[in-house]
Amino acid sequence: MVTFEILDELMKVDDSLCLNDRIQVWFVEAVAEEEKFEGFLHDQYAGLRKSISKSQQLIADLEALGVLVIYFWILAVYKSSQDSSFNSQVNIQS
Repeated sequence: MVTFEILDELMKVDDSLCLNDRIQVWFVEAVAEEEKFEGFLHDQYAGLRKSISKSQQLIADLEALGVLVIYFWILAVYKSSQDSSFNSQVNIQS
């Protein structure tokens, strides 16, 4: 692998354990940063799922409310038509 060849060349040039320590620290820090980023993404994902769930529940509630409104509107129209036909029958008979 190219990465290991570069590290081997660096170790040959310096012949120091200090360089090895620096490289290990760099990789450990990189892994720690990736884990932090992974945690951040997980938190954002969880928040987004919660938001989507709330939106879906709101949509379901509004749809149910819409059905009820339509039902009551139809009932009101039916009652008004029944009342008007009743009133017209009473006026005709009197």
